Amino acid sequence: MDSFEPAPPLIGLRGRQRIAGFTLARPTSLTDALDLRKARRSTWMAGGVDLIDSLKHGSPMERVIPLAGLAELRAIERTDDGALRVGALTTYQHLADSELVRTMAPDLATLIGGVANIRIRSKATVGGSVMSGNGVYDLMPALLALGATLVLVGPEGETRLPAANLEAGEPRLLRAVEIPSQQVTRLTFDRTLRPVACVYLGVDLRDGLATSARLSVSCAHARPGVAAVALDGSDAETLAHRLASGLPPALDDGIASAAYRNRMIRILTRRLLETSLGTTLNTTPPAGSRP
Repeated sequence: MDSFEPAPPLIGLRGRQRIAGFTLARPTSLTDALDLRKARRSTWMAGGVDLIDSLKHGSPMERVIPLAGLAELRAIERTDDGALRVGALTTYQHLADSELVRTMAPDLATLIGGVANIRIRSKATVGGSVMSGNGVYDLMPALLALGATLVLVGPEGETRLPAANLEAGEPRLLRAVEIPSQQVTRLTFDRTLRPVACVYLGVDLRDGLATSARLSVSCAHARPGVAAVALDGSDAETLAHRLASGLPPALDDGIASAAYRNRMIRILTRRLLETSLGTTLNTTPPAGSRP
């Protein structure tokens, strides 16, 4: 459930026969899991969706450390300060079905309940998805838009890190994710242009008034990024442009050009802003763009 270096995909060279031998080491506590990870070419395993695929491509691993026995990593609870805390081993399906998640972050539950299929949702975990850094996944962009906090555990103890500050190759173990409740931050999203670009917009509320917004995108960048703006009364088109401009450069590949992705991100973001903030914004579309 930490980040690992995947093997480059080789067409025609993926399969169980390419999985090299490795040992399984089953920890009985978080401390045990941290100690076992010190070995050469070792990695934690949550649901195994990305790890098994990497092994099938020939990625060498000498020790795999399944975390399934650590029940504390599956807890979903409300924190003392009113946030939603989701354990790193929580599967997508459990996240989508949880009554507490449906109450405190209903839009997130709706999003995750519509991702992939029941087989994937039953195996994919919050921790594995977050730490993979995969730019096509939906969960991390949603967490970035919501302003989530990551709870990491390492040799120095427990640390809280804004999700936006997670770097590739993070060596610590993800213990949980803390998400503001819907009364503090609301999430909207548009996945209609997948695999070109999917957009996720989080709007912060204070005394019932929208004060700031964060935008993250999947399918358009190698790793998910986030941009934020203050809601200063500017119209939706202006805010969408500011948000989109704060993201990393879009991919230019066989699916879509960078220019097309950038344009669609601005249009979808404008629509989400109009939906989230209603008639307080100028909803007149820019010249030359489709409504």
